Formats: sequence, C-alpha cells, structure tokens
Amino acid sequence: ARVDFANSDVLIRGGSSDPMTVGRGTSAVATNTALGKQALFSVSSGSQNTATGYEALLTANSGAGNTAYGYQALRATGTGDNNTAVGRSSMLANLSGEKNTTLGANTLESSTVGDANVCIGYYSGFAATGTGNVLIGPADSSNPVNDATYRPPSASGDRQLVIGSGTEFWVRGDSNFDVTISNDLTVNTDLTVKGDLVVNGVTTTIKSNTLEVSDKNIELAKVVSTQFTCTTADGSANISSIS
Repeated sequence: ARVDFANSDVLIRGGSSDPMTVGRGTSAVATNTALGKQALFSVSSGSQNTATGYEALLTANSGAGNTAYGYQALRATGTGDNNTAVGRSSMLANLSGEKNTTLGANTLESSTVGDANVCIGYYSGFAATGTGNVLIGPADSSNPVNDATYRPPSASGDRQLVIGSGTEFWVRGDSNFDVTISNDLTVNTDLTVKGDLVVNGVTTTIKSNTLEVSDKNIELAKVVSTQFTCTTADGSANISSIS
C-alpha cells in the first residue's frame, strides 16, 4: 500500500533528543528536501534547498538553491544562496556567502561571507575567507603552516589558485592571475611565448637542429659597463686598490 504523510514531515526516533526528519523541513516549502536531525530546521522562505545529514543547513532561513550533504554541512548558512557543500563540516561557518562549491571533509570551513570559491580535497581551503579562490588537493595533515591547500597565500585574499597535495604545490596563482610553478616544467609539444621571455638561470641549453631568428638581432656578451678606480704598475698584469 502507499503510505502518505499528508500534513507533516516524518519523524524518526521522535522520543530521543536527536530525532531525524524526513520531508521538506520547517515551513514545508514545496521545493525543499530535508533528511536528517534538524536538517533545514529554520527555513522561512528559502526554496530549492536540499539538506541531507545531521544539522545540514540548520539555520537556513531565506537562503535558496543550496545543497548540503554531510554532518553539519552549511550548518550556519542563513541567507546565502546557490552553495554546494559535500562532506563533514563542509562550509560549516558560512553565513551569507554565495555560489561556493566544496567537496571534502572540513572544506572552506572558516569562511563566513566569501563568494564563488571552489575547494576540493580534505581540509582544502579550511582557512580561506576571501572570494573566488580555487584550491584543489588534500591538506592531509590539517596543518595551517605546512599544507599547501589549507589556505591560499593570502587567507583573506581573492581570486587565488593553489593546486597541490600535502606540503607541496604544483601550481599557484595570485589575484593578478600570474602563475608560479616552483618545480620542473616539461612541455612535450610546441610552446609559444607571445610576451618577453626572461631566463635568470645559470645555464640555458638549447638542443635544436635549427635556431631561427626572424629579422632580429642576437646580442652576445651583453653586459652593463661600470667605472672604477684602481692602481696599476708598468710591466705587471696585476691591479690593486680597486674601489
């Protein structure tokens, strides 16, 4: 037979201190889905929310379009919209931040008002509080000093990129969209540089059959001249007292 709870959500273990709710959550907004202890417990007008897990979207009231999956995911989000948080305590402290996407335990946990961040990996972005940051990879020792993805270089900064694992990173970008690669880089096919190329290393090795310079000059032994005083002696190759 079909079971129909026509007037309210289903309560499971209702006699305990932590009963589970299955239904639409508080206010019974038709487009909301709630599953878990106090999931969508405070909703007033927020719609299109999906909360699965213990206290998921607990304090959401007017926030809409949020998806929370996991223990206390998006727990404090009241007015933020269009967030997707998957994992234990993912985006736990978020209040009004919007358009964030997180995947992994404790991802972006400390952010309260940051928007449009993407954090993927265990503890990724835990201490990031800005907007538009992208952090990918596990901060598996949960260490704010050593782990590359625990927070971006500027914890409160915006539009930063970190792709790493543990204490190291492969790629890091700043708010100017400049990119840093700290280790060796191999390009297996063509590489085109449309701006200036500056090489500051000790040795530059070119292993090509043909070196072509189109209508430009090649300068060798280009140095900066300088003047100094010294003492010399006739018939001697030695100089002394160089200033």
